[in-house]
Amino acid sequence: MSLKGEEDEEGGSERTCVGTRVKAHPNELERFVLFEDELVWDMRRRAPGRGVYVSATPEALKAAVERGGFARGFKRKVKSPSADELIAQVRDGVAKRLSERMQVCVRSREVAIGTEALKEGMKEGWVGLILIASDAGSSTRKRFEENARRKNVEISQVLDGARLGAISGRDFVSVLGLKGGDRAVELLRDVDILRGFGAI
Repeated sequence: MSLKGEEDEEGGSERTCVGTRVKAHPNELERFVLFEDELVWDMRRRAPGRGVYVSATPEALKAAVERGGFARGFKRKVKSPSADELIAQVRDGVAKRLSERMQVCVRSREVAIGTEALKEGMKEGWVGLILIASDAGSSTRKRFEENARRKNVEISQVLDGARLGAISGRDFVSVLGLKGGDRAVELLRDVDILRGFGAI
């Protein structure tokens, strides 16, 4: 089983990062809008109005602020925080968004937390993504790595057990499994973003 997200409402069309000029799918970029000429990060992609897009990296955000990328994108003067402030805002916001997404998965019963629940989920065949704590025991790691390979399930081993516990409402979690689909894709993307920001 592999992770697959659905096409978004924009029909899968590409957008250009205003910091780096690299083209990418909108779901791979962060969206910003203007509110009374003030730059606002659209963390949940629900804000009305025209938006511009930036790659979710410190380098792209810095370039968008310091090289006029936001102003060019909106074709007007933009009131923006400093590059360092914006980087910190996005980094902290992505961490919050990651926790919110995990909470949605928990409420929707699309997550198996802990070794026994994950073993059952794997047996039932609905797990599409496994998160293994970076500090999980070697036997736990090996067992689920082998099982995931056999069943073609994607694995991430970036977050430690305390972080996995924090985003799933527990003290420490060694492994958890998520149902495949858009939510898993988005959650994994947020994990990768945090790693790129040095927050993991």
